[in-house]
Amino acid sequence: MPSTAWIVLGACCGVWLTWTSSRLLALITDASNVHRCGYPSWWYGTASICGGITAYAGSRVESLRDALLLWFVMALALFQSPLDAISRRLSRPVTLTCLGAVAIVVTGDSVTGASRDAMWISLLVALLVGITYSLLTFLSPQSLGLGDALLVLPLALALAAVNPSRVAAWQILASCSALVHVVVVRAKHRASAIPFGPHLLGAAWVVLMASV
Repeated sequence: MPSTAWIVLGACCGVWLTWTSSRLLALITDASNVHRCGYPSWWYGTASICGGITAYAGSRVESLRDALLLWFVMALALFQSPLDAISRRLSRPVTLTCLGAVAIVVTGDSVTGASRDAMWISLLVALLVGITYSLLTFLSPQSLGLGDALLVLPLALALAAVNPSRVAAWQILASCSALVHVVVVRAKHRASAIPFGPHLLGAAWVVLMASV
């Protein structure tokens, strides 16, 4: 398929994922009597750009595994980021679905010829990251939620499958972007509470894009 067609397909997927996420937000706010907030128009534009870039990059990657991981991380990021940013919630069914898809791709790749040792290393890295975040959630529930602890599993697994060292780069980038966000919020509103999910998702997408 021509590159232009991939870009258009990715852009359409990005807009559709954002629209689907906004419908879930409407259900959440209606159910909890929270003030209804829609997604700003610029987010749809951002989602279409990210989707187009991902589709173009994925079409040029030789490894089918890496291309699929790019798509899954992009889809998770575009769905969950605005949801967490506005409602401070993450859809666990969506995260679990993505985790299952990533796990199938990673384990399936080992069956078709990739090193099984690499697969086990990827699974172990993802498990360690998940356990670490679960402990942090237990120790500081005001800073991290269970949704964050679950969210890191598919992201860590996808990054570790490409290159385990990328997991450290992902965590550094997510932490730095979150720190900048905290500084800006504190300067404007004298508050420091921010959703960490968008930083985890955005950083994972950037690092994965740079790694494949």
